[in-house]
Amino acid sequence: MILISIAIGTIAILSALSLTAAVLFFVLVPACVITSLRYLLRLIGKTGRRHRIGRPNDPVIGFFHPSRSLESRPHVHALPLPPHGGGGGERVLWSAVAAIQRAYPTAAVCVYTGDVTAAEADAAGRHAPEHALDRFNIDLPRPVHLVPLVARPLLSPHLWPVATLVFQSLAGAFVGLEAIWRLQPDVMIDTSGHAFAYPIWSWASGGATWVASYTHYPVVSSDMLEAQRAQKTLKSRLKIPYYRLFSQLYRLAGSYSGFSMVNSTWTSNHMAAIWRQKPTIVFPPCDTKTLSALPLEGDPGAGRQPNIVYLAQFRPEKDHGLVLRAFAKYLQAWLGAEQKEANPELVDYEAHTGRMSAASRTVRQRAAQAAGLVFIGSIRAAPLQRQQDIVLLRDLISQAQNLLGHFPPRVGVASSPEDTKAALSAPVAGPMVDTLDALLQRQGYWDHLLANGRVRFLVNAPFDLVARYLGQSQVGVHAMRQEHFGIGVVETMAAGCVMVAHDSGGPQADIVVPDAGGNITGFLARTHRDYARAFSHVLGTLDGATRRRIAGHARAHVGAAFSQQRFDRAFVQAVAPAVDITLARMGQASLAQAKI
Repeated sequence: MILISIAIGTIAILSALSLTAAVLFFVLVPACVITSLRYLLRLIGKTGRRHRIGRPNDPVIGFFHPSRSLESRPHVHALPLPPHGGGGGERVLWSAVAAIQRAYPTAAVCVYTGDVTAAEADAAGRHAPEHALDRFNIDLPRPVHLVPLVARPLLSPHLWPVATLVFQSLAGAFVGLEAIWRLQPDVMIDTSGHAFAYPIWSWASGGATWVASYTHYPVVSSDMLEAQRAQKTLKSRLKIPYYRLFSQLYRLAGSYSGFSMVNSTWTSNHMAAIWRQKPTIVFPPCDTKTLSALPLEGDPGAGRQPNIVYLAQFRPEKDHGLVLRAFAKYLQAWLGAEQKEANPELVDYEAHTGRMSAASRTVRQRAAQAAGLVFIGSIRAAPLQRQQDIVLLRDLISQAQNLLGHFPPRVGVASSPEDTKAALSAPVAGPMVDTLDALLQRQGYWDHLLANGRVRFLVNAPFDLVARYLGQSQVGVHAMRQEHFGIGVVETMAAGCVMVAHDSGGPQADIVVPDAGGNITGFLARTHRDYARAFSHVLGTLDGATRRRIAGHARAHVGAAFSQQRFDRAFVQAVAPAVDITLARMGQASLAQAKI
């Protein structure tokens, strides 16, 4: 009995020791790893502090924008391009840089970018004001310091075919680590959405670098979870816990941002749900001033034509096909029953034409006879993305021919289909891409009619040509579902077109809304039938005076709400606390020395 008791006691003691050892192992080992990691990050941060720029007591303000911030391309104004590489994201970057430079003349401003090498950085930084002025008409008061990021290629999603969100976010953290190793700023402003870099900057600087963020689009949103729940497949069910876990990590990383800004109400709602903190909405700057100079009446003598213009990059999410189907529905309603057999999918459109007088019907038929659709956009520059965009462009051309080629020719307009036929005759593989590439390179852009003059594709066009079509058109259209903001929508409204936008996202919440006086500024739609009815209403029901009145209200609304000046003031006010604290720490005045 005694031996049994001793044995049991011995086992109990060993078990307790084993449990204690296990607890110590699983507690102490992670703690040692984390401590070692933070120590290593502090060493890297010290290296970044030794590379300080500017005068000793001047604050250093950094903008983390690793992708496509200085790409050299033809000037196409603020045409909606990818978030990096000449689009809304780059406009925000240079607008923010200019606003900070004007508000804090003593501050040294640097931009972390992967577009230049160390040998090119100094020269490119000196030419940054020229680039910003030529590309966006933004006047930088002085050059900027460019910090090259050699690890930028790791951010490409094509490198991570599996668990893309996780690996791309980790890559963002690594590129962020390189950034602070090369130069540690006093204030780091992320304008590209790489939230997993925020704790890296905080740890490496020992809290000395104040982190701010400007988010265009959340990395993960509730829409993604709802989409997976709706599919009800095994793969979708497995993705739900994956997205939930990633959301928790995304929230943890976002907690290291001292101040968060977003570009729209839609983005704000999603970020607040994920990060559980309410960000400040700072609407992106739009060059409404230049486009607002276009006359509402159109060209003298000719006026505005019954064109429906879509200003958007040729990417799948822009849903150009929805616009094509809607335009076909609209034409089918007014150009005669003989078209029903040629387009059997259009026979169910309810035009209710029997309720109208003969005169009203004639007006609408004439509007449809003269109506045309203009797609204005660009294709991306990266080789793989360029090929994808050209394949999409070719499919859209084919859809336009199939849906609209049977309708009567547009009144007063003739097609020039030679290049279109050449592009369509090529296979989907390499030769097709080469053919359209050759067409684009022939004159730098592609401008061609097809489908009996009904549809025009204007690809990679210069701004003066874009502005000409915007100034000649009566209707603007936008079809992307859940667009986070919609710079193209703002610019089309500023140009004097009556907008028909998708009833979701930024256009619904912020842009196509009644103005301060309660006046309508445009119309919203969801299905192709909704769009077709809106086209018929604007082109056939509204008279010219009413269209100009709506367009005038829309122009004034977007000019007041989304101007460059409003962005400058809001952005400086948002980051002022961090900059002022830095200035006070350095013994300088805590107020901006220049008013916005």
